[in-house]
Amino acid sequence: MGQSLSALAFQVVILAALLLMVVLPIVFFILFVERRRSRGGRGSLTVAGLLLLGFLLGGSIGWANRPNAWTMPLWQTAQASVDSDQYGHPLESQAERVVLYFLFGGVLGVAAAALAAPLILRYLPTGRPPSGSSASASGRCT
Repeated sequence: MGQSLSALAFQVVILAALLLMVVLPIVFFILFVERRRSRGGRGSLTVAGLLLLGFLLGGSIGWANRPNAWTMPLWQTAQASVDSDQYGHPLESQAERVVLYFLFGGVLGVAAAALAAPLILRYLPTGRPPSGSSASASGRCT
């Protein structure tokens, strides 16, 4: 029971990482274009940017912690993890495990960014005077 539960959790994390890797750049791009067009609020764009940055930083940290004996670059490792015809089954199996360093790091980075986002949004300058301020819209204090 415990092993099947851990295998399920492992597969869920891999699926989440792959989904985040595809969806985050698309969401960020859409929100960026919408922000440029409407000049609206930037909260959702900031959160999407933080999550994307968290994935990339976490993935980079995970990749930096791969085994020292592994010398293939990330792109070739990703290709080897799905192409047993070109690289052979033993290398494909190793590459699959090494790619997980990047994917799991990315998921942890997104989780850290999601936890930090409310704090970052709270202290980000908004361009408006703080609540309770006597500053008018023209920028003069009364």
